Amino acid sequence: MKRPLFLIALCTPLMAAFFLVRAQSMPTTGPSTEKRFPPLKAPPGFKVKLFACDPLIEYPSVIAAGDRPGEIFVAVDYMTGLGSDGKVKSEIRLVEDTDDDGYADKATPIATGFNSIQGLAYQDGTIYVMHAPFLSRLRKDDGWKRTDLLMGLGLKPEDNASRLHCANGVVIEHDGWLYLAQGDNGIDVPRPEGDRLVLHGGGILRCRPDGRDLHVFATGLRNIYDVALDAELNVFTRDNENDGGTYMNRVYHSFFGADHGYPYDYEERPDHALKPICDCGLGSSAGGVCYLEPHMPKEYRGNLFFCEWGRSVMRYPLTPAASGFAPTKEIEFLAGDPKDPYPFKPTDIIVQRDGTLMISDYADGQRPKRGRGRIYQVRFVGRDQSTKELPPPADTFDWLNSPSYIARCEAQRFVEHQPPVKRRELLAAAARKKLGMLGRMHRLWALANSEGAAAMPELLEIARSDPDLAVRIQAVRALGDLGDPVLVKHKLDAGRGNEQLAKDLATLPNAQNARLLREITIVLGRLRWRDTADWLKKTLENADDTWQHAALGALRNWPAVLRLLNEPMDSPIRRVAVRALADRHETDVVDAMLRRSTEAADPSHRREAVELLTRVYKKPGPWKYWGYRPGPRPANSEPWERTDAIVKALDDYLANSKNADRGRILERMRREKVPVQLPTLTQWLKVETQATTVATILTALRDYPLAETRLSLESLVRNANQTSTNRIAALDLLLSDSGEDVPARLASYVNTLEDGIVLADVLRRLGSLPRFEPGAKTIASKLQSADAGVRAAALDALGKLGSPLGRDAVLPALSANDVRLRRAGASAAGKLNMTSAIEPLLKLGAEPDVELRRACLDSLRRLRETRAIPLAVAALKEPRLERVALEYLAELGSYEQTKAVVEFARHTPSVEGVTLSVRALTAWHAHVNAAKRPALYRAIAEIQGATGMLTRWDVAPPATRDGVAKLLAMFPQPVDASTSHLAIGAEARLTLQRGAKAWHVALTPIEVGVPTSVEFLGSSNSLFDVYLNGKAIHTRAKPGKFQLDSERFTGMLDKGRNRIAVVLGDTDLIDFHLRFRRKSSKDEHEKLTQLALSRTGNSDRGRHVFLNTEKSLCLKCHRLADQGERIGPELTGVGSRFSRIHLIESILEPSRAIAPSFGTFAVTLKSGKTLNGVKILESEASLTIADNQGHKHVLARKEIDELLPLPTSVMPEGLELRLTADEFIDLIAFLTSQKERP
Repeated sequence: MKRPLFLIALCTPLMAAFFLVRAQSMPTTGPSTEKRFPPLKAPPGFKVKLFACDPLIEYPSVIAAGDRPGEIFVAVDYMTGLGSDGKVKSEIRLVEDTDDDGYADKATPIATGFNSIQGLAYQDGTIYVMHAPFLSRLRKDDGWKRTDLLMGLGLKPEDNASRLHCANGVVIEHDGWLYLAQGDNGIDVPRPEGDRLVLHGGGILRCRPDGRDLHVFATGLRNIYDVALDAELNVFTRDNENDGGTYMNRVYHSFFGADHGYPYDYEERPDHALKPICDCGLGSSAGGVCYLEPHMPKEYRGNLFFCEWGRSVMRYPLTPAASGFAPTKEIEFLAGDPKDPYPFKPTDIIVQRDGTLMISDYADGQRPKRGRGRIYQVRFVGRDQSTKELPPPADTFDWLNSPSYIARCEAQRFVEHQPPVKRRELLAAAARKKLGMLGRMHRLWALANSEGAAAMPELLEIARSDPDLAVRIQAVRALGDLGDPVLVKHKLDAGRGNEQLAKDLATLPNAQNARLLREITIVLGRLRWRDTADWLKKTLENADDTWQHAALGALRNWPAVLRLLNEPMDSPIRRVAVRALADRHETDVVDAMLRRSTEAADPSHRREAVELLTRVYKKPGPWKYWGYRPGPRPANSEPWERTDAIVKALDDYLANSKNADRGRILERMRREKVPVQLPTLTQWLKVETQATTVATILTALRDYPLAETRLSLESLVRNANQTSTNRIAALDLLLSDSGEDVPARLASYVNTLEDGIVLADVLRRLGSLPRFEPGAKTIASKLQSADAGVRAAALDALGKLGSPLGRDAVLPALSANDVRLRRAGASAAGKLNMTSAIEPLLKLGAEPDVELRRACLDSLRRLRETRAIPLAVAALKEPRLERVALEYLAELGSYEQTKAVVEFARHTPSVEGVTLSVRALTAWHAHVNAAKRPALYRAIAEIQGATGMLTRWDVAPPATRDGVAKLLAMFPQPVDASTSHLAIGAEARLTLQRGAKAWHVALTPIEVGVPTSVEFLGSSNSLFDVYLNGKAIHTRAKPGKFQLDSERFTGMLDKGRNRIAVVLGDTDLIDFHLRFRRKSSKDEHEKLTQLALSRTGNSDRGRHVFLNTEKSLCLKCHRLADQGERIGPELTGVGSRFSRIHLIESILEPSRAIAPSFGTFAVTLKSGKTLNGVKILESEASLTIADNQGHKHVLARKEIDELLPLPTSVMPEGLELRLTADEFIDLIAFLTSQKERP
């Protein structure tokens, strides 16, 4: 998922100065301060202390350990997320416990002026800062003066409003590298060496501490926030899910050259991606660390700890397996208290020199102008024989042997920083000492980091002869860094590396261990050794997936790789070779595939070749960011020198009937937008009988003019050996041109098709044609068919045509056993004015079949039968019958059904439901006597007051501007119904034609039970003055552009009747809409919050609230397990991802923090229609958005006039107003109970 959006204050420079002053004079943290918050939940034996909190620190995004315990650097991030205009920059504070009481008492700003700080690391007086697009360095000796080492790590803040998915974490490791976590906005970095490094997507980067030798370490990641390495420099990270898509939060073991498959291969070609060791479901991953100190029990040592921003800190035990690591489990380590009013939102975790953990907590920092933040310290205080205090080291060699990783690293750096002669003496002496495995590893890296290429002979000897496998692996890795031609020559286009080194590594003795072989494979790939393929052919037998993935990145000598295709199909090296050849726009590779597509004796080899060819038909076009929730992978778009040859080879393959898997290849070709020759398709269609393949061919035929495919499609429609589904699909294509001959063409099928599903479909289509009388006799002939489905279709068609030829069949159909006939008879009865069918219809209208009830109610309306009123009222409780029931009541109902209609509209406030309800009441209003009209008018006012949808407008005749005041004064009672208008569409839009005089006044009533504070949302293309009970509440004196909900203003509704008047004019064709929503006061929100925090609630009752889409609305946009829509964030497992308070606040204030993937957009079409919603799918040709009712709208790009982001969530505000307090608490209980991960 996304990194949390930090909603921060819109601060002025003066306020920024205030923050700096305050930071130096803030009250200290202590036991009394700690009582402000409920304690965190931790495992037995661990003590959690509140080290620091606001106002000492605020908005803590990342932290770094200082020179001693109780001294940390804190990034105060004023830049990230909603609420920031980017004017106030982020800063770094040194937070200290100066009196050693365990609580911070001093915070000193040491540097400011940063963009959003998402990475912070400190070592030996130097701070490294990641703040997109920069990696910067600050040195204490220089007064913390900032030097920008690299630029181009993601986007500038002004080009990235969310500040997310760019430069994230930075880690300093003992191999001499900075490891950089990069989000998937990618990089375009001018390297200090003079060339340029470009990465499209997210990954892990490495560079030297001075910014030199920047290179890509791993790719295929979405938005990692940190990198964690274990004692043996194995690299791990925890990636973020793609905002409700199929890519979950996941923990990866990574290595040089790894590709983890985001955004496409992880799902489309999972065997090409390095798989996670833990799939964590949905969430928001943040900072992480590997715990390498001896101060915790053994079960915690070597564990990964990562912050799950929504609620907790998780840990992951690590177990080596084969060449990588075994799948691990996610264990909650720290969690916030559900009753904490400032929910626990951990952002970063570090290890101090005393072995304690420090966790930064954003707390309630998302609230504007709050400035919350906390730092917790976690210490193991229990009794455990495996933990012990470290004795003071006797000398440097004792330090190198220390069980403390921090101590070993300090000893290593001590050696590295000595003058050359002294350093070599120490290295030589260390070699003579009996150092343990860990000590020898650190000596090895001290040697490599300080001596460079001169150390390679000794490192090679260590790789050959060290008794510990882990040390030998480290030696190979060090040799890779020292021999990599990109690092040796300091340029990205560096050619091949040291061939002798490659040969030496390939012939290391006793190199049977999978982990060692994986590391050798990686280095051989970095050296670009010509014989890597042959070496892998000999060694890769029984390789696990991790080693195979390393081999995938090492194969680059294409002639040698192509020879591997001659190996047995099931051999690991062959599988790796096929993956390595994929997507290679290399002429040697493509030419070989072209030959194999026709010459290979094995059919599977030919298929394999053409599958590879489909992916290289064209080259990728210019890279464009795929967004936070990417759609399907786009096909390549740039032709190249082998494009035409590939098209011909693929067409030849499809034309060869001996190739049994042509359908699969056709699907691949369509996926990659490879054109298919029409003769090939039509000839193939004549003989193909496999249903899925025929369906694929039909889909391909859509790309060709109907005149060229008509004969093939006609033949398929009449072919009884084909499936009904495919024959009907062919019929769809034949009728897609909507020509004048469509009726005749359809009629020609009636007497030539066999009875069955296809004929029934043809009959229904005939019935849908406008007054197709010539075909009535033809249709009627099928009323005697032996097939009940055909008889039903014929009767249904005759009913739609209004043909009397169907009358004799109606009554028998109503008494038939087959429900299809009963439905057809019920539908036709009203259209054919069959009054004799009224009694059967009244009886059938009570049956359980919904479609039958719908047909009965519609016919009874057409027959003007008022005895069905009880059926219509009952149908209001069935969502699928609401429309037909309201249409019936509007025409045949009366004043007596007012209560039922009002209750329906109040409890089912969909746009269509409210519109139809008001339409029914308006229709009755025109026909009842004068005494009953006020009650109907009040009913309309009650519906509008309850729902906020202003649907019924009484529009006065056009008047002069001078007459407007008189019209407003004449509105104590409703205007005559002849002037009433009903707003239409989802936006409740009203269109008026300006008369000879310039001004219109539109009036509508609102009835509420108590004084109510509301926010009005509206728009008009004319001038737009709004009056509430005679007082102006909004004025716009000039015409503007109609844009849904673009004008917002507040008002107070009085108890009882309120009257809205809108003055419009100065435009020939006037468009306007107006609605309102109730504003919940902060006191109401606080009351509900406290109730939901103090009461448990009932999750079973909450489930019923959640599943009631008309009450909670949840499933209209959110998905839970296998129910609901994927419009808003996924809710499966939401209780394991977010704290109780976070869920409460997300419902009460949905616009407070909006993830980028779920931003709301206003779309204006060239037709003038406007829509608000969330983007759920984008392509070059279309945009699909979903509104807050869960309705999806597919819009052609060419029809869109304007697309603008909105600052509000599409999730409706005021949801709590639809629920009682008990229902709200139960809903929270249900959501927090959802622990199962998707």
